[in-house]
Amino acid sequence: MEFEEHIKLTMGEQKIVVRCLGLDDAATVRVEAPSGTLELDRGAWRELHRVLGRVLAPLPAAPEATEPEGKPTKPKPPRQGDPWEDEEEQQLKESWEAGETLQDLAETHERSVGAIRSRVLKLGLEEDSDALKRVNDERRGR
Repeated sequence: MEFEEHIKLTMGEQKIVVRCLGLDDAATVRVEAPSGTLELDRGAWRELHRVLGRVLAPLPAAPEATEPEGKPTKPKPPRQGDPWEDEEEQQLKESWEAGETLQDLAETHERSVGAIRSRVLKLGLEEDSDALKRVNDERRGR
């Protein structure tokens, strides 16, 4: 499978770009960094990606990270883009049925509100986005 993913880190004045160059036939991810090359299996890459997201999430965005209008970007949730595991979907379902809000679930699952909204709809926990908004607004006391 061919893909390329970049992780950009700014530490002080030093900028580091880690490039993930894809999977070889043995499902090994090849990562190049300034200090050398690293080969990881898929699970190790996923864990590295998750840990880096958690470690870097509290850091302020690099000064050059801005949206087109010049507004600073928001930090991304640590688990953004990670695949959903069956167990996590089950926890989401149980929490939604117990009355938690989208915002609470986003914090718990370390994902964006939009990701939680999409997954709730995909799992069929609400009929459509209007029903989902109505239920969430009720839970938030609006």
